[in-house]
Amino acid sequence: MITNSDERRTRLFEAHLAERPATQDRAMLVFDRYEDQYFLRQIWSTGVEGYELPKSRTERSVEKDLAQADPQRVEVVPITNSEQ
Repeated sequence: MITNSDERRTRLFEAHLAERPATQDRAMLVFDRYEDQYFLRQIWSTGVEGYELPKSRTERSVEKDLAQADPQRVEVVPITNSEQ
C-alpha cells in the first residue's frame, strides 16, 4: 500500500514474495526505467526477503509502444539506491 498524504489517496498493489540469494544489510527499492518513466518493480527490506510487483497495465503499454516504435530502444534499466 502506498499513501499520498498530501492528496489523501491510497493505492493498493498486488505483490509476490521474493527472495535474494544472499542476505543484504540495507533496504532497497528497485525501479524499471523506460526512457523517462519509472515503475516500481521490487521492494526489499534487510535480509533476504522482499516483494516483487507484476508489471502494471501502464508499464506493459509503455513497453509495447516503445517496442513498436523502435525495438532497439526498449531497454529496462533497474534503478536502485546503490546508484546514488
